[in-house]
Amino acid sequence: MSALNITKSLKIKCLHEPEVRGEGSAQYGVVAVIDQQSETVNSTYLTKKAIGRMSAGKFYMIRKVVVTDIIRVREESLIMNTSPFTFDENIEKDFLTPPKVGVLEALGSPRKRKLTISGVVKEVSNIIEKNGTKRRMIKLSDVANDETIMVKVWGEKVSIAPTIASQVALTHVVVNDYGGKKELNSTALTAMEDSKEEDLSGEIEAAGFEVEDIIIVVNDDVYSLTKEQMEMIFPAGEFVPGKILSGKRNGFKITAIYMNAIFGSEVGGASVLSPFLFLSALNITKSLKVKCLHEPEVRGEGSAQCGVVAVIDQQSETIMNTSPFAFEKNIETKFLTPPKVGVLEALGSPRKRKPSVSGVVKEDSKEEELHGEIEASAFEVEDIIIVFNDDVYSLTTEQMNMVFPAGEFVPGKIISGKRNGFKITAIDEVA
Repeated sequence: MSALNITKSLKIKCLHEPEVRGEGSAQYGVVAVIDQQSETVNSTYLTKKAIGRMSAGKFYMIRKVVVTDIIRVREESLIMNTSPFTFDENIEKDFLTPPKVGVLEALGSPRKRKLTISGVVKEVSNIIEKNGTKRRMIKLSDVANDETIMVKVWGEKVSIAPTIASQVALTHVVVNDYGGKKELNSTALTAMEDSKEEDLSGEIEAAGFEVEDIIIVVNDDVYSLTKEQMEMIFPAGEFVPGKILSGKRNGFKITAIYMNAIFGSEVGGASVLSPFLFLSALNITKSLKVKCLHEPEVRGEGSAQCGVVAVIDQQSETIMNTSPFAFEKNIETKFLTPPKVGVLEALGSPRKRKPSVSGVVKEDSKEEELHGEIEASAFEVEDIIIVFNDDVYSLTTEQMNMVFPAGEFVPGKIISGKRNGFKITAIDEVA
């Protein structure tokens, strides 16, 4: 094709409904077509009156059109229905289902390539109106690096306005080269696909508290969040090392926090929070309001380290920053100042009573007989346990293999053996 070529006739297949751009007398249409002569997909610009004369999937013969690197229909052009012509079906398939690529690949793509671009939203402009046309500029960055590319959405597509820091995919965009720099332009088929929320869990490595820059760093990535979310994590308004976050993200924006009582890798780190904590279960089906009664007690060592703390709880069904709730003060008083009792009274006390016991130290606890049905079990290496009479007992891998040789729980198992405290010391019989 020459630089300017007014053809007598050209057969095309219209690939989608024309996209209307501009307003009033400046209104025009843009549509992608397969051109029989070149067997490629070309952008075709339509006059205002020609917009309603073409439909998706139909074949046309157009006469007196200007053909350069685009096809331009003029006022005197004729548009006529025609019989189908044969072409490589992959041409249409590749246009209607373009590959999804990242920013780096898009920057390396040739001009006129059709693709779906995926990236993190860095900037979104207001609607720009000029010469009867509308456009919006959206800057995307690559998830894996700092490369960016500008996407221009035109006409009715200016309604696409993604949220800053979200990860999106903009479908059916076309590569252009403007001023020696690659950019992307929308087409009639361009749409925004929001990325789905993903789980996020990890230690918060750093935090920024400035109003215009409220961010945290998790797993070496920077995430933005709201002021309210930051106050849930750092209520004192300053960074505390060792905080572990569990929540959801969309791109690099925090969308949900599952636990606003976030324990640090050092259990005592929880003490920086309000004494009233609001815990939400990871499955978000139940939640619990509690008041922490003392500093957490550290148990175990290394990766097996955990904490135990006594709390007063109150049922709750919403996820929010919590405020103190009313409870019977004697509950807290009795826990913090338990009665001092002797061994005999302690033996006669109900389960879960909290006394201070006074007596003479004799010796370590002795082995006791154990017999009954196993109610539950766990087979993890760091957590090999069974449940009897609502109490949890630890045992060795060898003992567990004796009870459940197939490595899975079997209901109705009866064992007889010995225990020392809550540790199984001997298994005499399994039935």
